[in-house]
Amino acid sequence: MARLEGKVAIVTGAGRTGNIGVAVCDAFLREGARAVIATDMRVDDADAITADIESRHGSGRFRLVQQDVTAEGDWATLVESVLGEFGVIDVLVNNAG
Repeated sequence: MARLEGKVAIVTGAGRTGNIGVAVCDAFLREGARAVIATDMRVDDADAITADIESRHGSGRFRLVQQDVTAEGDWATLVESVLGEFGVIDVLVNNAG
């Protein structure tokens, strides 16, 4: 069994191609995470990142959303959305900055 089998993760600072946050998302999915929600203030590379991740791990397990980690309201919206869809947040990686 993969180490993160069935887990739901949020990874901040994952909105640019080739950065550490994107690599963390890729590793989590490779280890069996059910879903990875990536966030960043800039999501200019969203389509390219999503296509790259989905080419290796299939569709529906990865999402990249715009979020300002310094804005409490953005966190509330993100957490509510993830809990509403998946019922749990198992892992939070604070990689932004």
